Amino acid sequence: MDKSFRDAPREIAKLSAPRPVGIVSRPRVVALLSQALDSGACWLAAPGGYGKTTAVIDFLEQGGLKQGESAYNWYRVDTEDQDVARLFHYLTLSLDGRHAGMPVFGPEYADNSDDFARLFFRTYFSRLDPGTILVLDDLH
Repeated sequence: MDKSFRDAPREIAKLSAPRPVGIVSRPRVVALLSQALDSGACWLAAPGGYGKTTAVIDFLEQGGLKQGESAYNWYRVDTEDQDVARLFHYLTLSLDGRHAGMPVFGPEYADNSDDFARLFFRTYFSRLDPGTILVLDDLH
């Protein structure tokens, strides 16, 4: 891959959290998200339009977490992520300059995508600061 593309700025839409204005805070939802994350992972599910993304942004803002400070990585999942090479490429870009030595999905992994995924995510999470939240938005 072209180095300038690998070093693309964080302003890539799929790696940026939406910036809604006028969020009506829902303290109970924020508290539930905080409690759920105490156990290490949280899955927030509801039909489209129920405010999942807004609730997560509210939670992150209430906790003072700012994107780009390694507090959270935002990833907007879309249908093009069915191409696993693309998915892993953009997840690598979300590391903000800490991607040197990250495994790259190539043809040699076509028959071993499970093995590659394990290798990738072990390496990926080792690059994140402790407590960093990975948000996978629009995962339908």
